[in-house]
Amino acid sequence: MDLGWLFSPGVSYGFSDVSENYWAKEEIHYLSERFIIKGMNDGTFGPNNPLEYLLMEFLMML
Repeated sequence: MDLGWLFSPGVSYGFSDVSENYWAKEEIHYLSERFIIKGMNDGTFGPNNPLEYLLMEFLMML
């Protein structure tokens, strides 16, 4: 599993698929601004994409 997209510095906010009224917008931007998460290389975050089990397990350890 390639997790490089998750921890690489990049766009820190303004994901094209996270709307202003998305329920986790603030949390996504908070983590993104601190380079804890990055999103996809195409400028999206993928908030509705299913998490893989190992990724979910890793995020729970943070």
